[in-house]
Amino acid sequence: MTASANSYRKLPSQADDEAERETYAHLHHVNLIAAAFLLVLALALSWTMLAFEHQQELERCFAAGRHDCVDIPAPPHVGILPPLRAPN
Repeated sequence: MTASANSYRKLPSQADDEAERETYAHLHHVNLIAAAFLLVLALALSWTMLAFEHQQELERCFAAGRHDCVDIPAPPHVGILPPLRAPN
């Protein structure tokens, strides 16, 4: 090989390797943060869409004139309670 053939090849120095590792680590962290943000955004959008769908179901139910559209929980003491006794 001649001197001109070796002149365009740059041998990586230790400083260049260190800088490349730091750059790669930084990009890796930025990509992880971006992926986490997109995941949270997707979850928020899916929750919002489900909430809209539930609201539309309720509106259709009420528009049809039904009265059992919403589940109403029963009170804790369901059933016949014994009458209170008067003190003697």
